[in-house]
Amino acid sequence: MAFPFLSEEWIVAAREIRSRYEDQTPTIPASVRANLNINEVPFGDGSLQAHLDTSSGRMEMDLGHLDAADATLTMDYATARSFVVDQDPTAIMQAVMAGKVKIQGDLSKLMAMASLGQSAGADSTSEGALLAGRIAHEIKGITESTTVKSTGPGPAPARVAAPEAAAPAPSPPEVSAPPADPPPAEPASSSTD
Repeated sequence: MAFPFLSEEWIVAAREIRSRYEDQTPTIPASVRANLNINEVPFGDGSLQAHLDTSSGRMEMDLGHLDAADATLTMDYATARSFVVDQDPTAIMQAVMAGKVKIQGDLSKLMAMASLGQSAGADSTSEGALLAGRIAHEIKGITESTTVKSTGPGPAPARVAAPEAAAPAPSPPEVSAPPADPPPAEPASSSTD
């Protein structure tokens, strides 16, 4: 069953997936405690607080803020989803460069964690990378596929289910036109020399 990203049901399901693999996952050497302020959330009051914590050597994510965070990141729901579910480093970097992610706090800790993710992805054949891929695949499986339609200031944006695989539009039937009449023959010209 799929749930909206960061809903209470999604957090519980994601926690269950991570706990199944807890004894197999390598320890995360970078200790980062980051609070997340997510806006444009398509449920609830339109915003929520969450956190990521690797201080135990494991990735923990939950709702609410930590008391003593190293950094606070503020971003929209779609960017947070790209970061956590899609794990798309290009989208994340573009969002940071475009100012869609606001960072307060210890940037060096965030950079250390990001570099670990990039180095793990570089060796996609290692056991750790394969396991991370399996966990990411399962997390995607419990995450409802949605797009967010912005409504501007006011109530939370509407959530619209994304089409799973849009079928191509049918081609219009081909209509064959009757053959064109040949152009009229040019009158023979007589030359008078």
